[in-house]
Amino acid sequence: RPLSLYATADALLALANLAAAAEALGYGICYVSSLHRELETLIALLHLPGGVCPLFGLCVGVPDDIPEQPPRIPLEVVFHENRYREPTSDDLDGCYEAMAGAKYAGGWFESLSQYFMAGQEYEARESHWRRALVRQGFQVSV
Repeated sequence: RPLSLYATADALLALANLAAAAEALGYGICYVSSLHRELETLIALLHLPGGVCPLFGLCVGVPDDIPEQPPRIPLEVVFHENRYREPTSDDLDGCYEAMAGAKYAGGWFESLSQYFMAGQEYEARESHWRRALVRQGFQVSV
């Protein structure tokens, strides 16, 4: 069976709506995007049939406290109206400045560089996903 972009988009929309509904009801949420590290173990643990592969996890619960909002990239860089606008060097400088307080070892820029460098986490994630999808019966092309 081919991997469906529509099914993937539907799953992500359902996740976002579930998170919004949970927060509207006063629950705290936390997205779990690191499932790829143990994806095949998770598939076995949940006894998922062929044609089913988890994309993300979502923790929902009653928070003990409301944590401080972490640093965010400026809205004008990530929100595009009517057309995509390529970020300028000033925009990127603003992003680095805004994210300077992010709690990443070595800083935000260094963490991104390490994550996306050849042979690092991003590439490893892709190989985990590909292997699990193929084992679940999906046709995956490069």
